Amino acid sequence: MLTVAVDGRGAAFATTPPDFSIRSSVARTAGHVAAAPFLAIAYLISLPFVFLFAVSLVIVEGAGQAIDVSGAWMARMIAANKAALARVMNVSTSFSWRPQEAYFLGRKRRKAKDKAKDKNKKEED
Repeated sequence: MLTVAVDGRGAAFATTPPDFSIRSSVARTAGHVAAAPFLAIAYLISLPFVFLFAVSLVIVEGAGQAIDVSGAWMARMIAANKAALARVMNVSTSFSWRPQEAYFLGRKRRKAKDKAKDKNKKEED
């Protein structure tokens, strides 16, 4: 039997009254009892896969957080110690090309190598 009801806003909608007969409740219960073994087998089969998924998710997220934390820590350390590292290495933190200085440094090195070769030749003779 179909009944029409009106809600508080004046909209009409069709409803079917609930069936409270014993026959329908027994059928519903029998359906649940019949489905229970199949649901249990599906649960038992899927449980190890769900467990592996959960464990792998925790491991991957933990590794990701560890990498993120270590990367952030490394970036902070580099940013904080950039000037000190540059002073130790005797370089500037900004890029600059000074060709005259590079030329003279190369010339000094070449002279040092030539002197070392000459010295080795004199020692061999």
